[in-house]
Amino acid sequence: MIRQGKLSDIIYSERFFSLIFTIWFLLFPFDAFIFPVSIGFMTVYPYLFLTVFLFGFLLWRCSLTRLVRYQKYALGIFFLLMFYAVCYLPFVANFKSGLMDVRSMILQAFTVGIIFLTFQYLGRKTFVDLIFKLSTLVFTFYSLIAWLEYYTGIHIAGRHTEKLLHYTIGNITYAPVFIYDNPNTFLVYLFATAFIIFLVKPAILKSLKWSFAILFTLLFFALIADSRIGKYLSEALIVYSVVNYLIINKSFLRQFYFRWMTFLIALLLIVIFTHPIFLGPIWKKRDEYLLKSIVTVRFEAGKPIFSPADSVATEVGIKKFAEAFNKYNSENTMSSDIVRQHLIENGLFLIKQKPLTGVGPGQYAHLSNIGKLPKVTGTVNSPHEMLTELGSQYGIPMLLLFLLSFLFATIRAWKLSFGQRWKFFQWLMLAVFSFGIGAMPSAWFVLNGGWLLLAILFVSVEFTSPELT
Repeated sequence: MIRQGKLSDIIYSERFFSLIFTIWFLLFPFDAFIFPVSIGFMTVYPYLFLTVFLFGFLLWRCSLTRLVRYQKYALGIFFLLMFYAVCYLPFVANFKSGLMDVRSMILQAFTVGIIFLTFQYLGRKTFVDLIFKLSTLVFTFYSLIAWLEYYTGIHIAGRHTEKLLHYTIGNITYAPVFIYDNPNTFLVYLFATAFIIFLVKPAILKSLKWSFAILFTLLFFALIADSRIGKYLSEALIVYSVVNYLIINKSFLRQFYFRWMTFLIALLLIVIFTHPIFLGPIWKKRDEYLLKSIVTVRFEAGKPIFSPADSVATEVGIKKFAEAFNKYNSENTMSSDIVRQHLIENGLFLIKQKPLTGVGPGQYAHLSNIGKLPKVTGTVNSPHEMLTELGSQYGIPMLLLFLLSFLFATIRAWKLSFGQRWKFFQWLMLAVFSFGIGAMPSAWFVLNGGWLLLAILFVSVEFTSPELT
């Protein structure tokens, strides 16, 4: 039998806390998918229970007054958002739509509080080591899941897989979704955990060996999911990593590998400029490529007869044939650029309608569903952009307060990075890119991966300074 004093020592020990925190962190990719239990008015599950437990424990063991000023402000803003959402809920047009957002705002505030207070409780070194190990583990896990889904074409069944049956077979057929039922949402989690690695260990981005393994994984699955934002972010980070490496390792330019790789590239250029080049469909002759991808069907004697589309195209002309096919293909659909533009314009419309209060939690999607928004967006009914989501549903004042928290964090990072400005600029780049990640999913503030990234983004300001005692 364990004595009461010994039991309390175990509960208060750093080792016990690290164990509970580790389980909590490793549960975040699964959220409510692990052992959910409905109790009528809500669903409880291990991740939710541990979130409440950790937040309560840290409030008891830590002091909010010891937080750095910008952290106090940021935490206050997240809790203000939470209280605002809760207070607004009884007055929204659609209570059910708002309830999900309110739940998310509560758990987001708790998550930010857990990360801020854990940093205080464990100290910088232990916190960094633990978060780095856990985020690396989760990123590796996501990567394995992504490769498995891409290789096998097997996904968790859901609305996305139902849509796949109506799509032309292509990259999207194999794009990983895990349990999130959307390739873009999966990318949010993949990118978020990669960014957490870069935030807690800034030097990783300056090491080609480590950064390339992460960045080319991001780029590959962004290409598979056809996520332009994901492609742009990963490509920009690859360029940044290479340039950084060459600036730091100037001697590399004189080393064996660089000299002989330059020789190989020179040989490649000779081959390219002395031989004819084949240009694929993204460069020219799109109509001709399109023609070869279509098979026409006709019935003869009650049997289907398949033949190339050349004969039809010969009669009407390739250009008219391609125009007719593209028109058929685009019926009742819009390009992603137009959809995104309309989503933002709808958000601006709602901001103009209620600039101070916003339309309320979860109401953007509700108003879109009932046709109250001016721009048509097809089946897409969520903002698809973090700031639009925040401003349209919670008003301009809350949006400005949210942005102000990042301004205070940026000022703090600038002051701490004296003598190490590369750390400041890298942190600022990752902060800006994090807003880019916020434009990947249909809704940002309902994703616990987003909460975790924002929380660690704030704490990582402290890592722009030299090692602290």
